[in-house]
Amino acid sequence: MKKYIFLIFSFLATSSLSAGNNFSSIESFSENRPFLIAQLSDADMEKAKNELKSLMKDVKTDTPEESSGNPTFSEGNPAPPNKENNVVDSSPEPGDTGKDESDDPISKRFCEGHLKIAKRRFKEGNLKDVEKELDIIFERIPDFQSGRFLKAIVCAKTKDFMGAWRNIEIVSKKSPDNPKVKEFIAKLEKVSPKPSVIADEVKKLPEAQFASELLCNAVDTILSDKTLGKNISRISSDEPEEVSGKVNFTVTFFSQSSIDSSAVEKKIAELNGLKVESASPASEGKELKLKVLAENLPRNNPTANSITDITQFVEEIRNNNDIKINENSESNPDSEGNITSTYSIIAPDCSKVVQFLRAASTHSLEYLISNLESSVFNQKSVWKGSIKIKFKGSKK
Repeated sequence: MKKYIFLIFSFLATSSLSAGNNFSSIESFSENRPFLIAQLSDADMEKAKNELKSLMKDVKTDTPEESSGNPTFSEGNPAPPNKENNVVDSSPEPGDTGKDESDDPISKRFCEGHLKIAKRRFKEGNLKDVEKELDIIFERIPDFQSGRFLKAIVCAKTKDFMGAWRNIEIVSKKSPDNPKVKEFIAKLEKVSPKPSVIADEVKKLPEAQFASELLCNAVDTILSDKTLGKNISRISSDEPEEVSGKVNFTVTFFSQSSIDSSAVEKKIAELNGLKVESASPASEGKELKLKVLAENLPRNNPTANSITDITQFVEEIRNNNDIKINENSESNPDSEGNITSTYSIIAPDCSKVVQFLRAASTHSLEYLISNLESSVFNQKSVWKGSIKIKFKGSKK
């Protein structure tokens, strides 16, 4: 009986997570588990056990040691082969590069779990969901080899041959002699010869729902730019001000060399709804203070859900985004029951901080990067500093 209950728990949890449920729905679901177990008959338990076996069989990932024969990329995929797309119709199973190395075993397991889901969606022919899973993987480990191999295959299937070359090049650098990588490259060459210059990938940002989320998108855009972001060593932001329904931010970038003010303004202008009111260079151009206006978005997140346990929620999203929290403090609840928390953090890079804040939006009304600077921790380059999150509470 205990074994069956464990299997049902695992099946329900796996199904819930595979469906992409958010934290609030998972928490709600967890509260209902005892009720669900109590209502299951012996027949239902046996059915759940069989469904779990079937699910795990579907999700199983072949490794170089386990695979036999030479399965194809299109195996299990309903898309019919065609001559223009034959680069992927007779190639090996995606992801078997054997080079997924990471200093962080937790991150590696995280990515391997999402890769299993991505492969399952690939076999179902659901390329849109495959890309969603791969985006999650690359946020955690940008050069995750098995994920990049699968991304190259998806790009080739959708005739994004530049994307296919971009991703297979990442894999090839670490696995130049892998026969499956060589085979894919040879077939890709036939339909789309390797370009002399492989364009950088344009980072997709989530559509902002509130002002501080849009500002974080701007920070992410600037730091992700190879030219603008490589020398920026510190960011600071003042508390926002709301005037006539519009939210004003003051954000300052610090760099080891002169910052191209016009290029920064151009990047920000590309984000719909954000306008640079003024740009003030200082310290021989190594410091740039911007006054930025969010014109069309509310200050507070309109989709934030009330939170009951800030500590547990923050711990979950912290673990998922490789954030170390050294200190934190919480304000007293305001008249609406909202609580502002301040965190002293360390992250492997600034993008992880932005991802952490985005994940917090489930329960946050607004957030702010108060101060963040590049540093060295345990002989590794990191970003450390202070952030603020205003969590939505509830009136009592």
